[in-house]
Amino acid sequence: MFPKRSLMKALRLFIVWSFEIAFVLVLLYYINAKMVTRKEYEFNDDPPLKDGAYPQSESGPQFSIHEPEQKEENVKYMNNDVDESVEQSIQNGENLDTIESVNRDNLEAFKSDEFPDIQNGANPADENSYNIQNNGFGLEAELNPMGLEEEIPTTTAVPMTKSKNFVVLANGRSGTHFLMHLMNNHPMVKTYGELLQTETILGPLGLLGRGRKPILDYLTEAFCKDKRPCLLNNMIGFIWLNWQVTKLGKVLVIDDLLRFLHSPRVIILHRRHTIESFVSLRIAQETGVINSGSVNNASSVYIDWTKFVKYVTGKRLEWQRSMNALYSYPFKMFVTYEELVENKEETMAKVFSFMGLPAIDASTLTTSIVKLNPRPLKEKVSNWDEIEVQLQNAPKKLVDLDLKNENPAKIMMDPNEL
Repeated sequence: MFPKRSLMKALRLFIVWSFEIAFVLVLLYYINAKMVTRKEYEFNDDPPLKDGAYPQSESGPQFSIHEPEQKEENVKYMNNDVDESVEQSIQNGENLDTIESVNRDNLEAFKSDEFPDIQNGANPADENSYNIQNNGFGLEAELNPMGLEEEIPTTTAVPMTKSKNFVVLANGRSGTHFLMHLMNNHPMVKTYGELLQTETILGPLGLLGRGRKPILDYLTEAFCKDKRPCLLNNMIGFIWLNWQVTKLGKVLVIDDLLRFLHSPRVIILHRRHTIESFVSLRIAQETGVINSGSVNNASSVYIDWTKFVKYVTGKRLEWQRSMNALYSYPFKMFVTYEELVENKEETMAKVFSFMGLPAIDASTLTTSIVKLNPRPLKEKVSNWDEIEVQLQNAPKKLVDLDLKNENPAKIMMDPNEL
């Protein structure tokens, strides 16, 4: 038996040591939490946002050394891993975009006359098949939070944000890589490709199914893959396609990214002529040429009108969701593929101004990307006589996507319009 005095002394030592160990553990936890917070926001000048507020503040640009254009990676989006629980009403339509990033070696999977993305898709004439009732979301208020009935004019004075990040939001076949190359001509800009590509990047990295934080941690590191733009505090951004937004819809929504990047500038890039976009998609399927420095004048494709209707219906549904998320967001700019190609100098001057950057000499805007199929539509479509008649009788919303001027609450196709 131990003496009573020895037991009491041992008990006191045990209590003291326990408190000391607990204090050390709490201190280590606090330090780790601070480091994680710093890591998540290390690219921004302002503190994390609260309650979804978007501050309007000004920040002058900082100069840096010109960075070479990023080398593109051709990647493939596999159709066999679609999470059907994510926004069922799209009916797998998001996958049509991914032909832009198809690997040439895997092209055979996309050369079928039947699109795997839409052969089991919705019937555009059936309201229920696209879940369009109640504006496609089940709640009219979600699509039209302000009771919007009239077109909303775009403001001419764009408010400034201190964020050093930006996002190019787009669909495939709308000039994303062309814009990326042009933006990277500016010595204060670094534009990456599709950093949130779920099938060839996030999936192989094991980031899917683990929640939001691992994806945002990866994005933080990816922004500094090229270290010099980070060290020089340059503007850093990436391309985010609508189908990827849909794919991540249960884990990371647009508003999450806007908060994480402290109100980044959002460039909404779209192609107004939907038939041109669809023909470009079909030619890419047939030839395997996604982006190139040489013109292709040899290809013509057959266009299935029913598939074109489903394509436009799906794309408008995707844009409806994205524009609903950005409805009241002040730091956004609309750019069309057509104005980018027809007047790239003036358009890029507006883009750089929107980003709060000084103008650069327009003659320095160089890129190896060219328009692959510059011929008229009638020379690119083998059944042009049939398609021309359909186009003449088609509703405007089917052939013209004008996101800047359309009613934000009515971007989606209504079956009655078809």
